[in-house]
Amino acid sequence: MTDQNASHAGTFSTYDDLPQLPLPSLADTARRYLASVRPLLDANAFNRTEQLMAELTAPGGAGEEIHSKLAEMAQNSDNWMSEWWDTLAYLGYPDPVMINSNFGISCDARTPAEDPATRAAELAARTLDFHVGLLNETIEPDMVGKARQPIDMTLFKKIMASTRVPGFQTDTQVTFSPEEARHIVVMVRGRFYKIDALDASGRALSIAELAAQFQRCIDHARAQADVPPPVAVLTTERRPVWAMERARMKADPINAATLDAIEKAVFIVSFDEQAYDTFNGTARFAINGTGGYTHWMDKVFSYAVDAKGRVSHHGEHSPADGMQFLRIFDYAAERTGEPHGTVRALLTQPQELGWNLSADTLAAIDSALAWFKAKDADLDIEILHFDDFGKDLIKTYGTGPDPMVQIAYQLAYKRLHGRLPKTYESAQTRMFRLGRTETIRSVSIESKSFVEAMDAVTVSDGETANLLRAAFAKHGQLGKEASMGQGVDRHLQGITLMAREMGVAVPALLQEEIWTRGWELSTAQLPMSAGIVNGFGPVCANGYGIGYVIRGGTITCNISSWNSHPMTNSGRFARAIETALRDMRKLLDENPVQQAITSEQRVPA
Repeated sequence: MTDQNASHAGTFSTYDDLPQLPLPSLADTARRYLASVRPLLDANAFNRTEQLMAELTAPGGAGEEIHSKLAEMAQNSDNWMSEWWDTLAYLGYPDPVMINSNFGISCDARTPAEDPATRAAELAARTLDFHVGLLNETIEPDMVGKARQPIDMTLFKKIMASTRVPGFQTDTQVTFSPEEARHIVVMVRGRFYKIDALDASGRALSIAELAAQFQRCIDHARAQADVPPPVAVLTTERRPVWAMERARMKADPINAATLDAIEKAVFIVSFDEQAYDTFNGTARFAINGTGGYTHWMDKVFSYAVDAKGRVSHHGEHSPADGMQFLRIFDYAAERTGEPHGTVRALLTQPQELGWNLSADTLAAIDSALAWFKAKDADLDIEILHFDDFGKDLIKTYGTGPDPMVQIAYQLAYKRLHGRLPKTYESAQTRMFRLGRTETIRSVSIESKSFVEAMDAVTVSDGETANLLRAAFAKHGQLGKEASMGQGVDRHLQGITLMAREMGVAVPALLQEEIWTRGWELSTAQLPMSAGIVNGFGPVCANGYGIGYVIRGGTITCNISSWNSHPMTNSGRFARAIETALRDMRKLLDENPVQQAITSEQRVPA
């Protein structure tokens, strides 16, 4: 990591140099969308989709009029989609944030730290350093590529000292000022503690001081005879239900003060009394926590620590995307060997935060806990830690690592389910102002041709290997287009939203099943160093969620699905991905690219 005190441009200084988010042409989006759905539809359904697209793009038609309004918005705003995105993707949904929206970054179960308070303090201290660096604008701006192209840093402003507030119709996202947010909240055995983390000058507690404060919280909670009700489980409820209960609780001044302290905290650190000794265990802990005792789901940035000091990260997704959270977590988890410092004698004792829970609130907690246990039991998580090979080998095949892994997902899915899945892959658009993500629609004509040929006895291995290379190239093209703001999903979502604002009918194309169908594979790669893998839930009942990390010699996937769906099984899918990766490697090894023979290389007759 770069020293935040080094001489460089201010953290947010490159914003004015970034371009606006582009709006693709209607013709380009039409072409790309038809290409993306063709591998997923039979001939009749595709013909109908073509007809509906022709209606949408007809000269002088409703589609052109809607697009022209979008173009006007794009010209006059830094990011035309940001006007809608927070509500469209996150804040407008009434479903619980647990599993459906929030994500976790799990640690490596094989490397416990043994001392939970000290390990948590190391991360907390460096996280506070990062937070202060953002406030002082001394964190170096992110750059990408060999050309060191700047990318947007704005979303970092919404992570620390931030919370999501439930609403009856729409949630809101709030970030508190440095004057309001100078503390950390600690959760232990259902109890909440407030620790002053920054003094009036902005100086953070040392590692030793934080460790001492964390241990005081742990010791105090363990010394109490009772374990309070898991108030935090209310944050796993449907948003309108939680909004109603939160409003009722805030009517009591004790509850109001506690909620205020939780929501204004720079971040939360929770300690669990259980140890999670497997990849699957740490992954579930990172996403869901333990029975409502470890995760306050509304808090944007949190750490969860198991009994052996394994620290996982939990994030509330609405204000930012995985790469921003990862930047902070990787920075915090980096072991620098810095001294832990000393504990000042006058260090303020942690303040326990109280609750005054009515019978109605206690009943709401019981209801939320029953819901939590049911959803936690239904979530099927399997970690595939594949160590046959990783990006180092994949690059020798003349492709980036991501196409290899994405096409392995498709091959595995086809072998299990008999068809290709509608697939979402997240691409960053942070090279544009307020950029967030665009969809890489990973299934292509090229990938379908390979997948169908792979298990067909009528196609030679050499031809199949060439089809795989063509699929790699196509996937690379799709990824670059999406990152350049030239995908199809944000544009077509914008068409839908603009039509509603104009009071005109949403085009029939955008009411078709192939558009409204859920993402049967929802995937996101994070190139992390601190955690073992990122994890999140499936986004539809018959789908899989796959967070993954591709390292030099390994590929790690967090695969989630629902036990209640008869067709999905995360463990079975993990084994199918393993087999697909090995089969693809064997195919490429046995059928290398044939180099053209030059005249100088020919053997004389």
